[in-house]
Amino acid sequence: ATDGLIGYWKFDESLIGAPVADYSGESNNGTVLGTPGALPNIDKSPVSFDNLGSLEFVGADYVEVADAPGLNPADLSLSVWVKFNSMPSSTQTVVAKWQDTLKQQFSLETNTDGTIAFWTDDGTNSNPTELSSVTVLDPGVWYHIAVTVSG
Repeated sequence: ATDGLIGYWKFDESLIGAPVADYSGESNNGTVLGTPGALPNIDKSPVSFDNLGSLEFVGADYVEVADAPGLNPADLSLSVWVKFNSMPSSTQTVVAKWQDTLKQQFSLETNTDGTIAFWTDDGTNSNPTELSSVTVLDPGVWYHIAVTVSG
């Protein structure tokens, strides 16, 4: 594995239904649920990715990664590239870690006003912490979003 990296998903699978590979070396591969579309190479200024393409998630499409001990770090850095074709009218999850169907450990999501929120919780849902961005995202623009949590 790469020094401390516990998951790295490129989402560049070109075959829908193919496993979503974890390139961290930790084998935290995911499974596509729903029918996301496969997009071609992304090479549009100012963003250029070397990946083969990307997955386009619409509606209830998502990738599920099975829980593993390594996916429960005390310290966490999370980084994603996102582009919305239109801004959602309701809260939409970008990435989340659930302990079960009712308890979130963390969640990066859109707010209804077009900003980004990051939630973290101790797993009991009784002590949540939320951070929200001040930047309102524009549709059709690529954004790099990063969050770091210590302790």
